[in-house]
Amino acid sequence: MPENQLVSIIMNCYNGEKYLREALDSIIDQTFKNWELIFWDNQSTDNSANIVLSYNDHRIKYFYSKTHTLLYEARNLAIEKSEGGYLAFLDVDDYWNSTKLEKQMLVFSKNSEVAIVYSNYYFKNEIKNTFKEVNKKKLPEGMIVDELLRKNLMCLLTVLLNRNYINEQETVFDSRLHIMGDYDMAIKISSKYKVSCVQQPLATYRWHGGNESISHQELCIKEMERWSMEMKKCPEISNNKGFQVFLNQITYVKAMFLLMKGETLTAFNYCRKLPFGMKKLKLLISFLLPLNIIKLLKT
Repeated sequence: MPENQLVSIIMNCYNGEKYLREALDSIIDQTFKNWELIFWDNQSTDNSANIVLSYNDHRIKYFYSKTHTLLYEARNLAIEKSEGGYLAFLDVDDYWNSTKLEKQMLVFSKNSEVAIVYSNYYFKNEIKNTFKEVNKKKLPEGMIVDELLRKNLMCLLTVLLNRNYINEQETVFDSRLHIMGDYDMAIKISSKYKVSCVQQPLATYRWHGGNESISHQELCIKEMERWSMEMKKCPEISNNKGFQVFLNQITYVKAMFLLMKGETLTAFNYCRKLPFGMKKLKLLISFLLPLNIIKLLKT
């Protein structure tokens, strides 16, 4: 375990005033007190700066970006300002349980070979006004890259990362990515090092509406395809059986997207590539339904 027991919390912000106090208060309330907050303001135009600067706490360090950058470049820039031996991440609209860092640091104190300690978490849907625990089954530990390729079980707001396992010549996040940077980091680290987990929920992810535009969905699919092409060159990732499951997921998402656009024949050709199972069955049923019903089922 690093001699440096300081936890650097990375918080990136762009116009996040609505829920910012709740996120900041959840950091202040941590029972583990040896932390610093690197607050990276990506040129917000709302009241975010005034809110964070109103906290009279020397552990909170405010930085204003010289330029507005993409999310993962902003995360890397914030990390460059950090001094801790451990890295944690919290977005301005999410929040932690008060014992999150304490419980995760306790795991690290018992196992120096672990690169990441993550946890279960809650999902709060502000639109439907629902609140639920995300993972009902026991979460995997150890060398878990195969499990993560099959299903993204590791949410960034739950991650505590041992800095010793980061190559000094590399950034934590791939700044070329728009959407998959969290997942990319988790896969690459878990393909090389052991991961541990606190099974109980230690954080809450807030959903208050996302970008469902056609262009955004196309961007997601293209990024997944580019990422998978790169990962094929990494045997520690592509040799896992879960990698084929990930490729099948791309095919399924692309087929469903094309079907929603009304490109039925092209969608059917993608559907044919899938092995028989629930996803293929769901797609085949979708071909028989009117478009408005498909959109309703998707939501």
